[in-house]
Amino acid sequence: IAFYQNEFLKRNPKDAKAMQSLARLYFKKGDFDNGVTWLKKQLEIEGNNHEVYYLIGVQAWDRSYNFPDLDPALRAKTVEDGLQALNRAVELKPDYFEAVSYINLLYREKAKMEADPARKQEYTDTANKYLQQALEMRKAAQEKAKAEAAQAPSSEPQK
Repeated sequence: IAFYQNEFLKRNPKDAKAMQSLARLYFKKGDFDNGVTWLKKQLEIEGNNHEVYYLIGVQAWDRSYNFPDLDPALRAKTVEDGLQALNRAVELKPDYFEAVSYINLLYREKAKMEADPARKQEYTDTANKYLQQALEMRKAAQEKAKAEAAQAPSSEPQK
């Protein structure tokens, strides 16, 4: 972390890959806030990058799922921030089934935190809707890849 912040980024202040590496190091350290800060700095340099928004959403899910004893208000904000980031990723890349999968997971986190049974069910139903959508998107992507592979010219020599 010190190398990236104090040396590398001082010499290369617009290096987006270094910013993402720094963010990942902060996430590994368990420092969610600084990790997100560096990803947002990366977005300032790169503009709208669906993968960066996706990474923010994944880290939000990780924080909520693996640290359920977080302050409830902080956990709820983390989940909402993750949903916003993932929805932005899907806006930028509509067939992003991985992002849709994590939207499903974050709605499940919302359901865990909800005391009202009706709202809990609403969040669970929404999660199920996103899960189904992600599965359909994944299947379509696999079928598209298979069709493209079948149409690609063979690299084997003809006999």
